[in-house]
Amino acid sequence: MAFSHLQLTKCVLQKIAFQQVMIVSVKVLPYASQFTSRNIMSTPTLLCNSSLNIPQIKMYDFEKHLKNKTVVIDVREPHELQQIGQIPDTFNIPLGEVDQAFQLPADVFERKYNFSKPAPDQSLVLTCRSGRRSNIACEILTKLGYDNVMNFSEGWLGWEEKLKQQQQQTQ
Repeated sequence: MAFSHLQLTKCVLQKIAFQQVMIVSVKVLPYASQFTSRNIMSTPTLLCNSSLNIPQIKMYDFEKHLKNKTVVIDVREPHELQQIGQIPDTFNIPLGEVDQAFQLPADVFERKYNFSKPAPDQSLVLTCRSGRRSNIACEILTKLGYDNVMNFSEGWLGWEEKLKQQQQQTQ
């Protein structure tokens, strides 16, 4: 059974002392006595059932944002980008760093991430592998006062599929 399809009854965040890795323990039904744990990169301020309504964009809109030079941030880990690939013209801030990164002074942010720190009212698109981590990052940024964040819900998987389709059309 996929994690997203589990019926959640209780969600507890437990901070592990190293590298800000969080374990989400989820009590599931009908197996109320069993627990499932899943590691994610996160911060302790996240809610299990967020009430935030993050705009979700698909490939067509995502490509328009890329053409318009909207800042696109990939929240995957650097090793994922190296092993799997990265959407062109995107910047990388791993999910586990998003909260702290956007609280840094602009000059420190720019030195660390090699692009200018976005303003709170600037359009931002976040992406990851499948859209899950980037949605969490959107929630974090919204809570930090960033008003115009969008989640590319298809993520790298959607981008990769687009590339495959383009390849097939040229053959």
